[in-house]
Amino acid sequence: MGNLTLLSDYRFLEEIDHKLDDNHRHPLRRHIMVRHGERQSLPHFLQRLKSEAWNRGTLLKFMPSHFVAHQENSTRYYFKDGIIRWHVKWIFHQADVTFVDRNVDENTTIVKLLSKYLEPNDSLSLEESEKLAFYHSASYGKVAVLMQTNEKGSVPAFEEVFVKKSLRLNMANKTVIEYPVFYVVLRDHIHSYLEYEADDHDDLFCEKEQKEEVDESLGYF
Repeated sequence: MGNLTLLSDYRFLEEIDHKLDDNHRHPLRRHIMVRHGERQSLPHFLQRLKSEAWNRGTLLKFMPSHFVAHQENSTRYYFKDGIIRWHVKWIFHQADVTFVDRNVDENTTIVKLLSKYLEPNDSLSLEESEKLAFYHSASYGKVAVLMQTNEKGSVPAFEEVFVKKSLRLNMANKTVIEYPVFYVVLRDHIHSYLEYEADDHDDLFCEKEQKEEVDESLGYF
């Protein structure tokens, strides 16, 4: 009887060992295991970035390392210059086109950043210029820039930014997940975003634009 008990215990421990090994190989499960024990820490350069953003009034949060948004985020704090250079995503909804700017000086105004997209120039491909035709024909006053401000779930929330102010000032008193995402829309359509409710505007966002969801049991860093 004693030998049978020992054999049963051995097999039980062996099964646990296999499951632990499987969990360590799976990025999502590995993250959950860390959170149930000792919380996984951020690399030093991200801790410094988070701290510097906080000093500017921005609550910066990071997704788990296996999420695409985290992997593509190029935002860094440059100690020598004392500035944050942001990874910025621009979504021109009425044109169905997205752009990404990297190493953006936080002190740059929104309108300056947008000028290369709102005005025809050689840096845009022919296809991009054609898609942005409605924006090119509109004056700056007919265009609104909205910042995605939601933190939980997949339902976006938006707030209009001040285009003549810097990226840094527009991000003050905001929570940012990984990096700022701006929606550039024709002002005639702005209320569809500011008053957005998922049940009423299911067609406002296509599937590819849906934000990566983080399970509440995982959370952010």
